[in-house]
Amino acid sequence: MEQLATEFPNVLYRSLMKTAEQMRTQAKREITERYNVPSALVKDTIKISAIPSKLAVSLKIKSSRLSIALFNPKFSRGIRSADRTISATIIRGSQKPLKGAFVTGVDTGHKGTMHFGIFKRAGKARLPIKEMKTISPSEMFGSRSVWGKLEVFFHQKFPEILDHEMKFEATRNQ
Repeated sequence: MEQLATEFPNVLYRSLMKTAEQMRTQAKREITERYNVPSALVKDTIKISAIPSKLAVSLKIKSSRLSIALFNPKFSRGIRSADRTISATIIRGSQKPLKGAFVTGVDTGHKGTMHFGIFKRAGKARLPIKEMKTISPSEMFGSRSVWGKLEVFFHQKFPEILDHEMKFEATRNQ
């Protein structure tokens, strides 16, 4: 690999970049397959950063925790407040009830705008309330099930892409 890096640095860099782009797509697929989250939201958080001089490529994910309101909340209506429940599907196939949760709108501080979300009381008093949040896309990316599949994907795809780029370079230089 070191000999390849000295003789054909552009080939190795192109191979790493193409593999990183395919890994980003595969990460989005794996996360949306396991978690009930919109794929566009995941795609926007994954960035590829590269250092060509060091032949290094990395996937960076920056995100904050997501509101439970994004995870298809279901509302059951009851006569008593104890009978009314909200449940959400965070991991596909497992809908969990959210104890003490309620939906309300809060003032954002801008004139005429409100933020609607799923909230929970911070204590026994009526106020303050806190918005219920779940894991972030970066935590989803780091989970064993997603990261393990991405490692396997890298070890399968990188040699194929490197071979393809070497053949391309050989035909280009003739």
